[in-house]
Order: sequence, then C-alpha cells, then structure tokens
Amino acid sequence: MASMPTPAEILSQEKHISDNKVPNIIATNAICFPIACTAIFLRFISRRMSKIKYEADDWLIVAGLVRLPLFHRALDLAVFTLGILVCDCVGLRFGAGRHLILLKNPAGFAQVLISAEVIYNFAMFAIKASILYLYKRVFFVSRNFVIVLWVVGVFVACYSITQVFAAIFQCMPIDSNWNPVVKHYCINTDIGATIIAAFNVLTDFAILILPMPLLYKLQKPMKQKIQIMGMFLLGGL
Repeated sequence: MASMPTPAEILSQEKHISDNKVPNIIATNAICFPIACTAIFLRFISRRMSKIKYEADDWLIVAGLVRLPLFHRALDLAVFTLGILVCDCVGLRFGAGRHLILLKNPAGFAQVLISAEVIYNFAMFAIKASILYLYKRVFFVSRNFVIVLWVVGVFVACYSITQVFAAIFQCMPIDSNWNPVVKHYCINTDIGATIIAAFNVLTDFAILILPMPLLYKLQKPMKQKIQIMGMFLLGGL
C-alpha cells in the first residue's frame, strides 16, 4: 500500500489511460446485490410459511450476503453488505476503477481498501459458518461429524482473523499505508494473499464434500441421490 508506482508502471498506465472499470463495478453492485437480498428474503419467507423457527444459520447468512467487485473478489458475502457498498461508493469517488495514477485521493482510497479487506474477511467467515451450522442442524448423525464441522469452522475462523490483522497491520506504522513519506516496514502481502486464497479454496472444497458421504447413504434410488448431491454441489457455484 505504501509503495509508489515505478516509472515503468506509470508509463504502462499512461499508455492505457482510457481503461475504465467503473461501469463494471456499478453494474455488478446493481445486479448482484438485489438478487442476493431477494434470495435471503425468500429464505426467511419460506421458513415463516413453513412455521419453522429461525436458526443460527439464518442469521449468519444475513451477516454475509454480497460480492466485493471493487477489489476483485468474487466470494458471496447484510450487516457487512452495507459496509461493502459504502466502500464501493467511496472508492469510486476516490478514483477506483481507473489506473492508480488517476486516483483523486490516494490516502482515502487506501483507507477504504483496508476497511473493505477487513469487512470482507468477517463476511467470508459468516457465510461459511452459516453453511457449517446448517450441516450440523440437518446432518446431525454422529459426534464425529460434528467434530469435523467444528474443526473446519475453527480453521476458517483462525485464518479469517489472521487476515484481518494482516490487512490492518500490513504496513507499520498503519498510517504509512496511505502516506508513503512515512518511514515504514511492510509485510509481503502477495504471499499472504496466496496462502489465504489457498485456504479459501481448500475450505470451499471441504464444505462442499462434507455432506456427500451422508447423502450417498440415503435410502433413495441412485438417481435421486445423484440429484440431491447435485443440488448441494450447485450451491458451490
């Protein structure tokens, strides 16, 4: 965050000065946010119509609902949604979606980016915790299965919290993130981002695969079991 563009990077950005992803950011928010809100609304309506009480997974899904298009994340993440949308709007005002040399407020943009990274990690944990709790409620078949759910949940919580601290303290002192003049020390965020991305993929696959053996053991015809497993896997998209 604290480093300035190199002469080569500035030259490259000047050659592509007309690049503009602002419409993409606006369109993504305008389309995905209403769809996500509608899905959550229908979930609560169906629970109410079925006279099924709301559980922790319902409230966790409310705490993680949207996408993070401004900063090139695509994981589905309403408590946090408002914060993400605010970051998007403020980021656009500061020059997000255009090249770095065109930023109107680099310091403000850096602060917004760090805020979004923190919110994103809380949202990421909320959505995965919601799925794991749903598994516990639906597939409460053995103590060992519940232990596995807890292990995955704690693992997700640990690396999410770690990433929150990494986002805040990636450069010390903190204000050096938006003030490159300040003498600072920064960690290698590229390595950290790669590791966290790997953990995300790993836990995504783990969460998808966890219920498959239980679904396969259902006393149903094979065709129906495949259809049910397909519905669960479809949620991974």
